[in-house]
Amino acid sequence: VPVPDVNVPSLNVDFGWFWSAAGVFFWAGVIAGFAMLLSLFWQKQFENTGSVIISQPLMIGSIGLLATFLGVLFFLTILPPIVVAFAWLFGIISMGSEVGERFLKAINQTWTPVLTTGFGTFLLMLVGGAIRQIPCLGWTVVFLLGILGVGGSVVTWFNLKQFQRLPATPAAPTADLG
Repeated sequence: VPVPDVNVPSLNVDFGWFWSAAGVFFWAGVIAGFAMLLSLFWQKQFENTGSVIISQPLMIGSIGLLATFLGVLFFLTILPPIVVAFAWLFGIISMGSEVGERFLKAINQTWTPVLTTGFGTFLLMLVGGAIRQIPCLGWTVVFLLGILGVGGSVVTWFNLKQFQRLPATPAAPTADLG
């Protein structure tokens, strides 16, 4: 007896943009919560790494790209990917701390450092996640932010080594009083 060919209806429930937006909000909240937890212990380190990233972004980004490339190239031998992932998280939280500080200065408010870091990281992850949704271009912006985070963490060795910052402007000559 031949089996009859039955047309099975397909049900496609696609929330599209809603699930993308929910995912962005979810991960921004998770990373911000983790940032608040870590900033209880490492607030000064996050601030120092954030200032290094802001002071020389091109050099820091180059070092981050090299560290990420080495992490992929040597997979588990020299620079394990978990170290690169932790460097990314440390750098993102450091940039989030800097974003939070600048935002609070802009609105003339003062919050505790933990809330500032959490809010700044949430804002950074939210904007980065929204930009990531742009087809063909969004991933590059998020990739560059990640590279900056890895570079800042590597340069300061998670703030175990003090980074020598270059002066922003040359020192003005002093007047001879004698």
